[in-house]
Amino acid sequence: MTDTEDKFVSVKDALLDFHRNMPDIQKTKDNPGFKGAKYVPLDEVMDAVIPMLEERELLWVCEPDINVDTSVPMPILRWKLVYLPNGTELTGDYPLLLDKQNAQGMGSAITYARRYALMCVLGLVADEDDDGNAASGVGDKGKDASRPAAPTIPLDRAKAILATAQSINLAEDTTLVSVFKAKLASVGAVENKIALLTVDQAEDVEAWLAREAERVPS
Repeated sequence: MTDTEDKFVSVKDALLDFHRNMPDIQKTKDNPGFKGAKYVPLDEVMDAVIPMLEERELLWVCEPDINVDTSVPMPILRWKLVYLPNGTELTGDYPLLLDKQNAQGMGSAITYARRYALMCVLGLVADEDDDGNAASGVGDKGKDASRPAAPTIPLDRAKAILATAQSINLAEDTTLVSVFKAKLASVGAVENKIALLTVDQAEDVEAWLAREAERVPS
């Protein structure tokens, strides 16, 4: 391990040293969305990496915020990785996608965003690779192979969902488009296509769009 008395040039230099000494994080929790897959919960990720960041004088900071630079203000998690000796930093944000519009929903979204932001920035692997099945809606092939595919929604309902999205300017705001696509992926939409949503998935997306529409300034 690099002696921390030898100052790093920048936050990226310190992060490179972290990568060279990456901790081995064991996946201990079962993933309810994909049978047999495991992941590392946030507290265990933090326990493993924070001491190593401190050794390199790196400070990791996260805080919930609202992005007001969009037509519809969106909740986000702002993150920052700072190299304290000279103040160089990496910054970014992660969308907070709420399943429920209450304190519990916000808490879950923040925990999820904190874990994934930390994993992405530090280059950690804290989930087992499911070959994209969770995002594409394929799920556990062994579990679902004997089940018929769920029917997709009628074309007119898909068009109505698209019209609702357009009515709150999703089509005109690149940030909102990304959030909408993330929502489609989170419900398991195949190829993120509205026309391939199942009835249950469509209900989830429609409820989310209704909540977003309520936040549109009159």
